[in-house]
Amino acid sequence: MIEYNQVKIGQRIKQLRKAMRMSQQALARACSLSQTTVCNIENGNTFPNITTLLELSNFFNRKVSYLLCEDDGETVIPKSMSL
Repeated sequence: MIEYNQVKIGQRIKQLRKAMRMSQQALARACSLSQTTVCNIENGNTFPNITTLLELSNFFNRKVSYLLCEDDGETVIPKSMSL
């Protein structure tokens, strides 16, 4: 069974958000989440559910495996594969 590090996942999402110069509130609105949820994910307090992972993956145009820190490549997902 694969174990994921919530803190690293949160750091990666925070890094992507900051690279876009977005607030947590702006990311929350863009992905239909609450600001509290974004904060909790970024701080490693909660693990994003599959729906949230897909929303974030689509928003950042990154593979879910990148968000989960399974790979370090910033390979973008083809637009034909996005939600």
